[in-house]
Amino acid sequence: MASPLLDFGTIMCGRYGISGLFVQPIVSLFLALGCSVGVGTDCHHSCPISSFAVEVPTDRVDDVASVTPIGPCGPESVTRAAPGVYFFGVTGDGVCQVTISFRNGAPDFVASVNVVPNAGPCCVGQPTAEKGSISVPEVGSVDASSGN
Repeated sequence: MASPLLDFGTIMCGRYGISGLFVQPIVSLFLALGCSVGVGTDCHHSCPISSFAVEVPTDRVDDVASVTPIGPCGPESVTRAAPGVYFFGVTGDGVCQVTISFRNGAPDFVASVNVVPNAGPCCVGQPTAEKGSISVPEVGSVDASSGN
């Protein structure tokens, strides 16, 4: 029978549960405990779905024209997500690039997240985003020279 901690971690990290952005530190603790209490290295049933979020500030939310991921990531459907928060689940190792285009003609915001194999002790080799979130700058702090 699975540990209650592992069951809780699995529920918390479900594809349509609370996002990995907010739960990742808590689930990491549960997974570490689960692996150290006799589950050993066979704890793949408890691996969280690795994801990251791109957060658009409230002053720019209504101006977003499109959000486009390229690479080993895809948009995640997250219920009750805050407006302007876009979630991406990783699908493999590599570099995921997210481009946000704006209606008002402002330069596109482009950010990249490295996706690497998890080193363990659990979920060894599972594609894992190196960043949990990326923040788009507010309108007043947009750096014209970087295009972001």
